Amino acid sequence: MDFMDLLRSYPVIPALRFEGQKKIDLSSIQTGGPCFLLDGNINTIKLILEKIEKHFSTFFLHLDLFSGLSADQDGLIFMKKHFQEINGIISTRSRTISLAKKLGFITIFRIFLLDSESLNTGLKVASQLSPEAIEILPGIIFPFIQKQIPIKNLPPVICGGFIRNREEVKSILQSGATAVSTSSPDLWMRG
Repeated sequence: MDFMDLLRSYPVIPALRFEGQKKIDLSSIQTGGPCFLLDGNINTIKLILEKIEKHFSTFFLHLDLFSGLSADQDGLIFMKKHFQEINGIISTRSRTISLAKKLGFITIFRIFLLDSESLNTGLKVASQLSPEAIEILPGIIFPFIQKQIPIKNLPPVICGGFIRNREEVKSILQSGATAVSTSSPDLWMRG
């Protein structure tokens, strides 16, 4: 399944945080989709992947949030060699996205929207990087600003942040986003 088909088939992406969590219940998710790994360190990646590998087909690691892994070329080569289960890299840093792309990772460029200038700058950088997707945060505002975003000229848009219920997910997807990422387990449920 190619990346776009994956997002269309699994439009709600679990965004997993393990540090400080006693247990993450994945029993109600639709298996076979992607997930975002949002925290951890070089010593916990294998353990995390072992816990969740049967539930997901595609793993994206937010490299900016993992400790012990450098976002430089050597760090990415190390990841590619030692953590082959990781299919993609999420980052707010253009250099990280560029390096990850060259090494064959699926890349997601994360853009934090503080104002219209951050939107314009983020979209300009994204057009230069050509990531496989753009993640817009906070995703909850997407329906209100989507007219300012040239969705047809962009890779798939994923929205994350402050998405708490199914109505918000529906509104975001109906506004043109391809998928949402969320750490709210209630939204990971099948169907």
